Amino acid sequence: MEPPALSPLNPWRWIPTLYFTQGLPNAVAASLSVVMFKNLGVSNTEIALYTGALYLPWVIKPLWSSLVERVGTKRHWVVVTQFVLALVLAALALTIPSPDFLRPTLALFWVMSFCSATHDIAADGFYLLALPAHQQTAFVGVRSTFFRVSSIAVKGGLVGLAGWLLVRSGNVARTWSTIFAVLAGWFVLSAAYHAWALPRPSLDRPTVHAAGGRGGASRIFLSFLAKPGIGATVAFLLLYRLAEALALKLVEPFLLDPRAAGGLGLTNEQLGF
Repeated sequence: MEPPALSPLNPWRWIPTLYFTQGLPNAVAASLSVVMFKNLGVSNTEIALYTGALYLPWVIKPLWSSLVERVGTKRHWVVVTQFVLALVLAALALTIPSPDFLRPTLALFWVMSFCSATHDIAADGFYLLALPAHQQTAFVGVRSTFFRVSSIAVKGGLVGLAGWLLVRSGNVARTWSTIFAVLAGWFVLSAAYHAWALPRPSLDRPTVHAAGGRGGASRIFLSFLAKPGIGATVAFLLLYRLAEALALKLVEPFLLDPRAAGGLGLTNEQLGF
């Protein structure tokens, strides 16, 4: 494989914003959706079931990663998926105030999750194409830092903002509609910025897998499944944090539930802080 072409653009111009934006939907699915549904009166059982399942697209994203490789450029995928995420979040903002909000909001969260998982594939691939090897190594910590900062911005900043708005308006649906409108606005700005700021590496083009012809990808996948002990290996990778994942889904409901129900009775502002 050819080494990535040197980019004339300073990586600080796009890596922090790209990975901050990449982390937002993860935090929305993992935490913000839980707090929102709790505020809207959804039961803890339904919250754990519905929001826990939202992480599935990130688990199975290798199933369609080859599509991102073969169709269009990764730069194009990054910008388009950010615009689509803006539309989905705007639709969530409009749907939350409706009387029968649960099903349509869950459907939109699923679209958000699949779109975000696709964005992850494209963004990580683009990072490898846009930077030479020494810069890829140098910016690993920058990527991780801004991804984590986005989690703090959602779980701390937006949850706290929701609490502040709720105290002043008294309207739960309007409060959460505003929060998702803010997120939609960020993704519009992010998509527009990255359409301008992202470099255009010469290697960012559709990948043609010549080896093995059309069935090459299938044969590679089947050969992977034929490895000794693959069942136990895959089971371990999928299940070793299952107990933690189940417990974490009920952290926010426990903190928000009133003390009479066995919780700690925190407000959104306290939880965000």
